[in-house]
Amino acid sequence: MAAGVVGAPIFLFLVGLDALGDCAPDPSCQKGFLKMVLLPSLIVTVLAFISVRWLLRWIDRGDR
Repeated sequence: MAAGVVGAPIFLFLVGLDALGDCAPDPSCQKGFLKMVLLPSLIVTVLAFISVRWLLRWIDRGDR
């Protein structure tokens, strides 16, 4: 749940930036939903998930 709270706003922000940005008819234009929006959002979400999971396990071990 915490990873979704972090990942969803980042995804929505990147979708907005992707919709606003427009490439000129230039062959070196690097535009794409998968590479510029979905992949960074997934990376941040997975890192948040792993970090929260690690933190909760660390806190749980400290109580014993």
